Amino acid sequence: MTQPRWGLIPLEDAVAWDRAIAAVPHSVAHRSGFRRALDTAGPDPVWLFWVDDPTGSFVCPIAERTFAGEPDGYTPWGFSGVVGRGAIEVFHAAWGELASHRGWVASYVALHPMLAPAALEADRSLVIHGDLFGIDLGRGTEALLQGMSSGTRRALRGATSEEVAIGTPAARDLIVRRHPELMRARGTEPAVDTAVLERLVGLDEALVVGWPAADPVCAAMFGVSPWCSAYLFAAEEDGGRGHMTQVMWAAMQILVAAGVRWLDLGGEVAGQPGVAEFKRRLGATRWPLRSLQVVHRPEAYARLTELAGPGRRPGWFPAYSAPSASMNPSSRPASMR
Repeated sequence: MTQPRWGLIPLEDAVAWDRAIAAVPHSVAHRSGFRRALDTAGPDPVWLFWVDDPTGSFVCPIAERTFAGEPDGYTPWGFSGVVGRGAIEVFHAAWGELASHRGWVASYVALHPMLAPAALEADRSLVIHGDLFGIDLGRGTEALLQGMSSGTRRALRGATSEEVAIGTPAARDLIVRRHPELMRARGTEPAVDTAVLERLVGLDEALVVGWPAADPVCAAMFGVSPWCSAYLFAAEEDGGRGHMTQVMWAAMQILVAAGVRWLDLGGEVAGQPGVAEFKRRLGATRWPLRSLQVVHRPEAYARLTELAGPGRRPGWFPAYSAPSASMNPSSRPASMR
């Protein structure tokens, strides 16, 4: 195997970043605008890791943090992870060189459920830790409608595109104002703050749909790339409950018309079984949540884990980064793990 070429593109270099991802199927969480909206004010530096050799190319957004002075790498919020085409051994060789160059103790790469290279299925560092709901939009609108529950189809009977607001200031404002309040009312800390939400709803990659068109009382935001979309945030006012079905169906039709293949609806919400049921009734199926979890420096990993002490919540990687088991699980979004 020839030595692969690889490098890191800083978040500030949007031109080089977007040029590197253009050739491979990717999600909105790979795109520079989305990453800048989320990560510019964050505590950790973020880069795009790229690999190129004659067999193909790979990219992966990566952030770096430290614990007790020791660095590790992790994928920032949102489903991005490794995407690309070629011999997966090339990616692994370059990833190992990156980890050595940066001095990482460990690295955590959350994989995109629909876009990650199939060759990673047999990877020894692959860990499955849950699932989420997704829809194959490539089936077309008629098949999508038939795949919904009978109750959902009844709710959509007679619904028209004129009934929804698409990208209007009122729909965007509803997301920014109400989404954080609703999350906290349900005992869950919002994944992003209001300032970040304001930046996200204004992105070219954002699809914001509200109902009804004139003065929306419920709305949802989707992040969109040419290959995949993600249901990210929802909000409602009094009177909006029960109308999210119209919002979701309108968004699905827009995405199908744009040729987007996949819709990621996210996972279940602890203590809220109705969320999963709503997604199932839309015709969604379950996709495994997977990540690559690699210890690069075993002795340092053991030392840091001992330094972190007992009483850490299980299931986190690296183990030394886990919060205390007594910490409210909802105080940190699961997607940040």
